Amino acid sequence: MSDDLVQDLADDIAFGRDVRSVAGVVDDLGQAYDIQDQLRPHLGATCGRKIAANAPALMQAAGLDAPIVGMITGRAARASGVELRLSEYAQLALEPEFAAVIGTDVPMGTVLDAASLRNYVGRFCMAFEVLDKRNDVHAMHGPTFVVNNVFNAGVVLDDAPLDVNALEQGAYFANFTAAGDVIVSGENTAPQNPIAACAFVVNHFTARGETVRAGEVILCGAHHPPMVIEAEGKYVFALSSGEEVSLSISA
Repeated sequence: MSDDLVQDLADDIAFGRDVRSVAGVVDDLGQAYDIQDQLRPHLGATCGRKIAANAPALMQAAGLDAPIVGMITGRAARASGVELRLSEYAQLALEPEFAAVIGTDVPMGTVLDAASLRNYVGRFCMAFEVLDKRNDVHAMHGPTFVVNNVFNAGVVLDDAPLDVNALEQGAYFANFTAAGDVIVSGENTAPQNPIAACAFVVNHFTARGETVRAGEVILCGAHHPPMVIEAEGKYVFALSSGEEVSLSISA
């Protein structure tokens, strides 16, 4: 791969420049993940890992036969209730998600299934993924998403634990309200069983020789496609059982 391409991508991230497509240059996911690894120092601190495109329709549209993954930027998750400023992003977007917080280190080479995963997860909880879409106008292309770290710009996290059995069975009712407008309202709204999604993310990185550390956040998939944020106000993702995560948007 070209060192110039890696540097160009690093500069794009650093300066919030429009997303650069690598279609026709990098079309292999293995190579794309190698570039993602090289770009990690340019992301700054990271506090976890994320899944993306884990809804079947999205995988098909992006030409993928499996979900893709990336890193969560920021030294730590931001707490529910935080205020985000539109002016600090090239193109702010949000995704309501379930997240797992790792409770025990998962050593490199470990392969988890739904049962063994529970030994390593401290809790599942409500989350917003924060993204900077950086004016992406390209056709969906998996390697482009991967080298651009699937646009992650942080995570906002609630601290109340969720009922893992309810998540696994899809036995919950969720609402996503954006500046007063109800965007999602329904049962079993996750794109994939969140336990399976979490295991997929962890297994990807342990297979690449990494240890997933206690305290890391794992994002398990969006209940609504990335919503580009233009309106100030309060954004809330809540379950009928009472758990919720919220943030406010200002100029």
